[in-house]
Amino acid sequence: TRGAIALYKAAQVTAAMEGRDYVIPEDVVREAIPVLAHRLTTASGSRADGEKFLQEVIAGLSVPLEDVKNL
Repeated sequence: TRGAIALYKAAQVTAAMEGRDYVIPEDVVREAIPVLAHRLTTASGSRADGEKFLQEVIAGLSVPLEDVKNL
């Protein structure tokens, strides 16, 4: 979908800005809300509701995170 492609590209940009040529899970998590929140339709039509929903979903995920500063 277009949303998944946009998230993929945003994560690539984040990785490049950090000096990496690969994406790590933290890049995807960092970009998920800015890229996807406006794509959600809520009953109130509020973007804040979409952001809150995504925060809850992301908080419930078990994502293998890497601390690249300690490698």
